[in-house]
Amino acid sequence: MKRSVSSAAPDMTDWGRAAVRVDQVHEALGHRAFEAEGAVFIRNPALPDIHVANYVRSVTAGTPDAIDRLLERAEREFAGCPHRCFEVDLGTPSAFEARLIRDGYEPRAFVLMVLTGDLQGRAKVAEPVMAADERSWAEADRLKRLDWAEARAKIGLAPLPGVGDRLALVARLKTPPDRKWLAYVDGAARGMASAWEVDGVGQVEDVFVEPAFRHRGIATALIHHCVADSRARGAGARSSWPTPPTRPRPCTRPWAFAPSPPSAATCSTLNPDPDRGGYMTDTKEIFEGARTNAVWLARPVPDELLQRVYEMAKMGPTSANCCPMRVVFVKSPEGKERL
Repeated sequence: MKRSVSSAAPDMTDWGRAAVRVDQVHEALGHRAFEAEGAVFIRNPALPDIHVANYVRSVTAGTPDAIDRLLERAEREFAGCPHRCFEVDLGTPSAFEARLIRDGYEPRAFVLMVLTGDLQGRAKVAEPVMAADERSWAEADRLKRLDWAEARAKIGLAPLPGVGDRLALVARLKTPPDRKWLAYVDGAARGMASAWEVDGVGQVEDVFVEPAFRHRGIATALIHHCVADSRARGAGARSSWPTPPTRPRPCTRPWAFAPSPPSAATCSTLNPDPDRGGYMTDTKEIFEGARTNAVWLARPVPDELLQRVYEMAKMGPTSANCCPMRVVFVKSPEGKERL
């Protein structure tokens, strides 16, 4: 799906790369970021169980020895964390990705939406207020805890004790330059969103509205306000909006947000999560989150991943204990041309 409204836009892949970069810089706000062993480490020992405060990205390690050194360094750096998290993007060596798969890491994906022109639709008259004192930040903290609880409920899990509070702290650590905007109804904050920008690219994220106050135009007003705020501070003609699912939220369609190409902006976060059954994928996610891919990465698929896919596919139901399925993996350009 591509709903860009700017005909003079540069190549969408370039926008995708810019969206990935601005999101990576944003994630690092409030934490320590450093390069080591062919990767960038994001660290915050004060928040050991928060994935976005403790993970590895921008991996270049591609040889067996380099990969071993990187994984050993990750074990030392994240010794006090209950997770190991690596962000994979277009530049990640396939050998490193294959190693994570072989070691039992669980892939998860996120999508960055890119706005390439003016927002479509009209926002209701609203004046969001920026969190600037302890009272308004307490409201933002409350909304973040609700957001976290809802996200956990969607996958059939209860909120982990204290994690909502620590995620709220993460938002505070990013301010400034991140700006948290609150939408009030009858004197109480019922919705929130944040905005910031770097190198001419703005970002809108953390959009949340209390369930009882949805479908009133609050999210629309917040997004319009954040985009305008970011562009007024030099964001130019581009804004990115991170969304956790592997496909865009339906509410983005009327506003002219478009998903940047997976080859540039869809990254997999690979981490073993004991709370979700170790390395096994949640069955709820299989049945409710499965989809058909319409676009593909322009890079080889590791043999280890192909083998893993086959091992899973062959476990499907059979007819009279027969399995007539035969699979041929075509990898060479010549073979693909014949197809």
